[in-house]
Amino acid sequence: MDIRGWLERLGLGQYADTFVANHIDATLLGTLTADDLRELGIDSVGHRKRLLAAIAAFEQAPAAGPAAEADRRQVAVLFADLCGFTELSARIGAEDVRIVVEKFLARADEVVAEFGGSVDKHIGDAVMALFGAPVAHEDDCWRAVSAADALQRSMPALSTHFGRPLATHVGIALGEVVAGEIGGSVRRDYTVLGDTVNLAARLVAVAGPGEILLSDPAARVLAGRVRLVDAGLRGATAACIGCRLVRRERGRSARPASRSGRRSPGRGGLSRGERAAARIRSDRARPPARKARPRARTGGRAGRSPVAARRSSDVGSRRAARSLEPVS
Repeated sequence: MDIRGWLERLGLGQYADTFVANHIDATLLGTLTADDLRELGIDSVGHRKRLLAAIAAFEQAPAAGPAAEADRRQVAVLFADLCGFTELSARIGAEDVRIVVEKFLARADEVVAEFGGSVDKHIGDAVMALFGAPVAHEDDCWRAVSAADALQRSMPALSTHFGRPLATHVGIALGEVVAGEIGGSVRRDYTVLGDTVNLAARLVAVAGPGEILLSDPAARVLAGRVRLVDAGLRGATAACIGCRLVRRERGRSARPASRSGRRSPGRGGLSRGERAAARIRSDRARPPARKARPRARTGGRAGRSPVAARRSSDVGSRRAARSLEPVS
């Protein structure tokens, strides 16, 4: 096993040189203790715990040939990249682009590691991360969304640092994948393959700046913990449905209706604006009232007929419906 690649997938690649310098390979991983990691200069308690958990998972994996190492498991796959990267590259020089991308990917790797995920690979300005492989947790989908939210919250600081607006978009898909090492004798990497990976890539491609799009299975798992709006993204199968993450509920279910009459969109609820728009659509769907013959006035300007008034009302309703559509 490639120790350097293993550490990088855990988001702990900064310790790769230390492991190599101390001749620690796959055969010695299982013998490492917390004291050994401290002696290696790993001062962070969180990093030591993450390494020990990954070592334990590595020791429990069956030692077999490459074909037997692959296994099926449920994983939350996260894709994130910079919005408008092509335009940014055209405006600034390649050296400046590299600095921006490096800073963005470094922050993305940090939040992935912070929430217990592993960085699978970097593709240009994009990061692909896994939650559930090679180390699995009971709440991997929640960890993936938490990492995505933390990355989104980091963008204003990055924008200030570089003096230009920067935004990211994220796609998260939850489903079964085949996980294991792939490659040849020159290089082998641990990764995952399957439709879930393809769906996450599709979601990030259509997500807008500052948006986090979830697959339908991920949205169902997180029902009550995040507030979602159906994005109406349908592909070849019913599973290809995206839901835009509007706001995280930190450890709580969606908020109940408040005194002002507002209701959280979580669990299929409608906001006040959406209910108003629905009432407008309902009113427009009613059969028209019986036409009344207009009365002539003897003086002044002639009054508007009920037909003209109704047409004007329809125009106003359509404008109101457009203005009440939820925006993100």
